[in-house]
Amino acid sequence: NDWLWNIFSPSKFVKSANLIWLCLSAVIYVAFPYEASFDRASVLDLEWICQRAAIHMTLVNGYYGFWHTTLYVWRLSKRKFNPDNQGPSKSQLFHNIWYTNLGTLQWTLWEVLFLHCYATQKIRYVSNAQLCSSWMELGNLWLWIWFVPLYRELHFYISHRFLHFGILYKYIHSLHHRNTDPEPFAGLAMHPIEHMYYMGCVAGLSLYIHASPFIMLWNGVHMLISPAASHSGWEDHYMSGQHHFIHHAKFECNYGTGGIPIDKWFGTYREKLGKTSESYQGQYKDDGSAGKEVRESVHSSNSSAADQKYLNGDISLRAIFPEKMDQIIYNLLNLIPLVVFGAALRRQRIMFSINDSVPSTSLLNDREIAIVGVIVSVGPIALAYMLGILYPDKKHFLWPFHKDSNLNLSFHAVMSVFIAILPVHHFIISVLSIEGSQNIPYHYLYG
Repeated sequence: NDWLWNIFSPSKFVKSANLIWLCLSAVIYVAFPYEASFDRASVLDLEWICQRAAIHMTLVNGYYGFWHTTLYVWRLSKRKFNPDNQGPSKSQLFHNIWYTNLGTLQWTLWEVLFLHCYATQKIRYVSNAQLCSSWMELGNLWLWIWFVPLYRELHFYISHRFLHFGILYKYIHSLHHRNTDPEPFAGLAMHPIEHMYYMGCVAGLSLYIHASPFIMLWNGVHMLISPAASHSGWEDHYMSGQHHFIHHAKFECNYGTGGIPIDKWFGTYREKLGKTSESYQGQYKDDGSAGKEVRESVHSSNSSAADQKYLNGDISLRAIFPEKMDQIIYNLLNLIPLVVFGAALRRQRIMFSINDSVPSTSLLNDREIAIVGVIVSVGPIALAYMLGILYPDKKHFLWPFHKDSNLNLSFHAVMSVFIAILPVHHFIISVLSIEGSQNIPYHYLYG
């Protein structure tokens, strides 16, 4: 039960990477205060949005660049997870930096829309003045600070495992797994749809609690930069993530981070390469044929050889685009939820508004807002399964969980809805609704 001690021990928190990430969050919060910019957040001033983007781009590229430089340029570590691959190709690095920065820009959108909700009182919050005048509020702040890493572990396991379902893996998560031997920038190199569900961890907490906006920022910074070291590809440094390295090598195991033994509880834990752990009950076996089967499942470019060929060589724009026609179609179709959300922001006079004199009767009603929420949060999943019918694979649509018990499948399906999908849906509703609407989860909970 060491994991329980690691969670509840203050000394473990202080000695972990969480302290570094918390300090970075605090520096950003003090240097670029939220409350001082609420006037600009209420109208979503474009110059202010660009400033927030610059802050996060600097943080992410500086932090990820630090790990890349120390490990792959200065070679300060000595034990590579995969000794046969001593570093990413230029094409792989370009691919990963591209998608990492796309994710950073998406996080900026999440952040500014959250701040818009705070500024317009769609979500009420604990102000800095209230924090400084109440020991109880300070105590609550520290409790939420401690809770964020715990919640992040739960959210990551559920949402990550959810995206390993065959069709969703094919069109969404396989982009991240082009990195069979990861490097730091691979950590946030995801399909934009995966970024959406991944960043839903911030909505999954801050939409439903009455707390300081700092908790939203702390959750966001934790989400943004924690993947760097856990995808470093080196085993002998302070923040190494061997647990996740094995996931990238084997694909169908170790869906969590290893801090909480969720993989052990559900039989998906592997402690090493080579002989399968007795606790592992998934479909990946080390008898040669099964390993080949897993790597070739869903679509052929999952194989290590294909990935290396696809991302090998010099910088090329080809590296950032999908290879297959159905993947291209999927990406184009996902412009529909984006356009719908953009049109809704304009209709509600939140963003892209040209004429502020539009009468309030033309605003979206609660039912229409809920429909937009469904289109954005569920649409990408529905589109993936629709294309899965049109472009069928040999594998079962539930692969690699097709042999799981009905109870296990049902449990993870329900958890995926509540932890991965519903927060995105509720976030869209919160942004588009008018102040005080009972349609907003915060007001429904707190009145």
